[in-house]
Amino acid sequence: HLVTVNDYLAKRDAEWMGPAYQALGMTVGAIQADMDTAGDERKGQYACDINYGTNNEFGFDYLRDNMKTSLEQMVQGPLQYAIIDEVDSILIDEARTPLIISGPAFDDVSRYKKADQVARKLLSLQSSYDRTKRQIDSSERAIASGQGELADAKKDKDNERIEKAQKAIEKSQVEHETAQFKLTEATQYYEVEYDKKAVHLTHEGVGAAQEIAGVGSFFTGSNMEWPHLLEQSLRAHVTFEREKEYVVMDGKILIVDEFTGRLMHGRQWSDGLHQAVEAKEAVTVKEETQTLATITLQNFFKLYDQIAGMTGTAATESEEFMNIYKLEVVVIPTNEPCIRDDLDDAIYQSMREKFDAIVGEINDISASGKPVLVGTVSVEKNELLSEALKKRFGLEHEVLNAKYH
Repeated sequence: HLVTVNDYLAKRDAEWMGPAYQALGMTVGAIQADMDTAGDERKGQYACDINYGTNNEFGFDYLRDNMKTSLEQMVQGPLQYAIIDEVDSILIDEARTPLIISGPAFDDVSRYKKADQVARKLLSLQSSYDRTKRQIDSSERAIASGQGELADAKKDKDNERIEKAQKAIEKSQVEHETAQFKLTEATQYYEVEYDKKAVHLTHEGVGAAQEIAGVGSFFTGSNMEWPHLLEQSLRAHVTFEREKEYVVMDGKILIVDEFTGRLMHGRQWSDGLHQAVEAKEAVTVKEETQTLATITLQNFFKLYDQIAGMTGTAATESEEFMNIYKLEVVVIPTNEPCIRDDLDDAIYQSMREKFDAIVGEINDISASGKPVLVGTVSVEKNELLSEALKKRFGLEHEVLNAKYH
């Protein structure tokens, strides 16, 4: 199995390399997402000696085969050898990503809208606390910036700058103390772990939510699902951003793949999160699903007798490849000396300054006649940069993201 990153490359590479393999007496196939998952076409492709496809197609076929009731219904066959393109992305970055086959759970979808209404009120109640936290963060940054300026001024022996910096630090310290005092009087209704995309209700939050929902205690009878529903709803509002983690198209929530930036049609988050995002965006809330079969990419590729791969960025993960997969990393030297110029990072005090500098540099490079490829971390930033290029320079360009491709 030759594992590529998308269906187009699987088909293209099978067509390109097919004649060479066929001349050596081997058969070549390509698995495509639009093939019937239980049909003869897919089974016929797997019967070939060499097969091109994506990690998701191979993984989901494995899960589906394990749900079949007879050997004749299975399509995949033995997992003997996998050669993986962009191997660090699949085996390291996406290693813990679970492939999940789910089925309907037949639940009451109205509860997600009710939870969304309660969550919105909790967001409003917490706004004072969040605003104070931002003031503390802002004053801490101002103090750090002022201390840097003071150090530079002392080095230059510039008394005027020294005095100005000291006044700025004193002002920021007063603001910091005031905000710290305000925080002690503010109520926190929920805690957010941004790195884990998790939200947890505090004791005060549970009390306020019970009052808003008007259903009595959350810890008796059918009310016991409320804390989970609310935490999922708060996650949807606080840690999942539109145009970054997902987009809304044709009245549906489409997940954006965090690794490729592509839309993941037909996929949805589990455990009621997808329904919480649908309620947040006021689109039709679909029934929650239950997991029928699941496996992580790491565990799936460990099922092969042997695996190998290639990428331009494996050397930095060589220890993980050895520890997890018992794979040695071999660096193949470039044919010609590397002429790429790796510049130092440029740090800016604000996002506005950073964007201004990026847009200016794009325009300068483009004006010199060189092509420019600009990568962003989200659809939102992608579109902000595009808008800035149009407004400031009227620069002609193409936008490629989950919405436009």
